[in-house]
Amino acid sequence: MERFSKEEFIELLSLLVKFNSVNPAHGGPGEALFTDYLRRTLKKLGLKVVSEEIAKNRFNVYAMWDVGSDSWDVFDAHSDTVTIRDWPEALQPKVVDGKLYGRGAVDVKVNWAMWLMILEDMVKNGKKPLHNKLFVATVDEEVGFLGARGFLNWVLREKLNIRRLLIAEPTQLQPIFGHRGGYNSRVTVLGAEAHSAIPEQGINAIEWAASCVTAVRRLREQFQSGEAVDLLGKSTITTTLIEGGSAQNVVPGQCQFSVIGRIGSELSVDGMRESVAGTIQRVIAAEPTANLSVRIKEYAAYPPLLGDANGELLRMLAQQTGLSAGVVNFGSNGFIYGTQLTNNVVIFGPGNISVAHTKSEYVPVDEAMRAIEITARLINDE
Repeated sequence: MERFSKEEFIELLSLLVKFNSVNPAHGGPGEALFTDYLRRTLKKLGLKVVSEEIAKNRFNVYAMWDVGSDSWDVFDAHSDTVTIRDWPEALQPKVVDGKLYGRGAVDVKVNWAMWLMILEDMVKNGKKPLHNKLFVATVDEEVGFLGARGFLNWVLREKLNIRRLLIAEPTQLQPIFGHRGGYNSRVTVLGAEAHSAIPEQGINAIEWAASCVTAVRRLREQFQSGEAVDLLGKSTITTTLIEGGSAQNVVPGQCQFSVIGRIGSELSVDGMRESVAGTIQRVIAAEPTANLSVRIKEYAAYPPLLGDANGELLRMLAQQTGLSAGVVNFGSNGFIYGTQLTNNVVIFGPGNISVAHTKSEYVPVDEAMRAIEITARLINDE
């Protein structure tokens, strides 16, 4: 008989998916219903639970199993999900061909289903870990990492000694010890409106923005022509959302576009910031006029995460999965934690990141069941 029931796992993960925890920035109600369920369930299992309000009605949940050791093993999984717009069945989980579909199924509610099953099994069988365990649900990972910032500050205030840190993300069970840093800004080009019949009397902000976008593309080519310092690879930059103009027959006086980057080890956060600003300012300065200007509003800039490539947790997971350790391109709460808590940090979980934000998000059930067995050994200190 299997230690963990596949049917019970499907039932539990389906329940978690049904909670609408879409980030408010994505048009959702936030994480409150989901985190309230986690709080109540973890309390019933006998863990000490602390709820910390990070933003209005948005709570981090810290569930502690204190067995008296001098250090803590942290299991971190965010509680928010991305938009369900244009996916009517997003909160109606279903299993098709061994895959459980639904928003948050792989990113990252599968991990909460796993951890709750493992904890219930341990409590039922009278098992205790050798080291203190701390299970963390952080809000806002999909947008601004408010929850990760709150948790980091909480740990520092509580002066906890962190032995291991596992950050839950879809890695197809590959143990990951690093990812590139992040950069996010919004560029506003300000020109001057005029009637479209006399465009020479205006300053077309869209045309100048287009020149800036082209310059950012050239900056990306410059980054890619350099040498990678380590496994994280080279930095990259690209433009994404763009909008401008006020009417079809008006020369646009304003245009905005987003600039998103990933920072490799060869470039600092300040280096990325200065590269973007310098590139755009040079375009605007090419034809100086009092009525043309540009503003860059930075939303985020994070250094790379690079844990210990020989860390004990990393080596243990590599041995158990049979997969070599590596790094990934996507980000995580590791943007905020870095190695401030511990350099014994691993990103790990079932499923593929490529389906995480899509309208057909799913997690392979068999892969999740294997992840449960592996994670149970970590929590049990086996």
